[in-house]
Amino acid sequence: MSVGLAGVALLTGLGLAARHVRSATATPRQRVRVARALMGTEVEVVVWSAAGRASAARAAAEAALDDIARLEGLLSDYRADSEIGRLGRGETVLVSADTRAVLAEARSWSERSGGAFDATRGALYQRWRAARAAGQLPAPGELSALVALGGWDEVREEAGRLRLGRPGMRLDLGGVAKGFAAERASALLLERSFPDHLVDCGGDLAVAGSRDGAPWRLAIPDPRGRGVVATLLVRPGTVATSGDAQRFFEVGGVRYGHIIDPRTGWPARGTASVTALAPEGADALATALYVLGPERGLALLAGLPEAHAIFVAADGAVRLSPGLRRRGAVIEVAR
Repeated sequence: MSVGLAGVALLTGLGLAARHVRSATATPRQRVRVARALMGTEVEVVVWSAAGRASAARAAAEAALDDIARLEGLLSDYRADSEIGRLGRGETVLVSADTRAVLAEARSWSERSGGAFDATRGALYQRWRAARAAGQLPAPGELSALVALGGWDEVREEAGRLRLGRPGMRLDLGGVAKGFAAERASALLLERSFPDHLVDCGGDLAVAGSRDGAPWRLAIPDPRGRGVVATLLVRPGTVATSGDAQRFFEVGGVRYGHIIDPRTGWPARGTASVTALAPEGADALATALYVLGPERGLALLAGLPEAHAIFVAADGAVRLSPGLRRRGAVIEVAR
């Protein structure tokens, strides 16, 4: 459940990105960028390639976007004909290997986070979408019933097919599907011998190699619009930001974001944004950390030594997990 393109912005201008001086004898490099509207957002693929392979790089980027479109057709809960949509309509579905893989990843993060991330509470999340559109809060009793309408034990398998065990139950993979798609697209680009690339699925990123020999740099905006909090030097892996900067509404002067704590039924509060870095799975991790907050989030990260996080409070205060360090305006992995 990431915040979108404004959550973590790729720095590509020479005034912002690290300057990199190439020798006169170095092989010329070219930046290829392809973008498409997919998964309810803009998906961008950036590839650095040898100048003579620019056409092949563009073809590979388009193929990566085609694969993301295919995954959207399987995983979107907005589409009644998707495998996830059909499960939500009460059908028993012979799901694809990709859908099984995403469900397994979602279940794993649910277990790791103690339920702070939970894709089985789709009915609850849909109710909050309607509430945000109407600008009115749901009734507490209604939310209690929706919290109870879920659970991984209710995702049942019969003769190799899946079904949901309770009427009205829905799955919502919004906190994991974009990151999964970005990682799959990155794997496709690596298979086609383009090791330097970035895939951005609306703020859920898969990063490989470098930006023309220099580290990829991402801007972390202040969640209340006060500029840029810091610039993040990114190692190969995944990056995602979750927060309430874009999708929220206010009732009685209280801000209600779109990221719901599935344990309580109410929007998570206390942190304005969380940026997670991990070898894989940063999408779900960022959502879980946002729901947990800094203290419990850091406890979760203690068991994930290769994962890191940047917590930003509503007043712009920044808290880094162990393993990150800040040097002026730049944040980087220290170990």
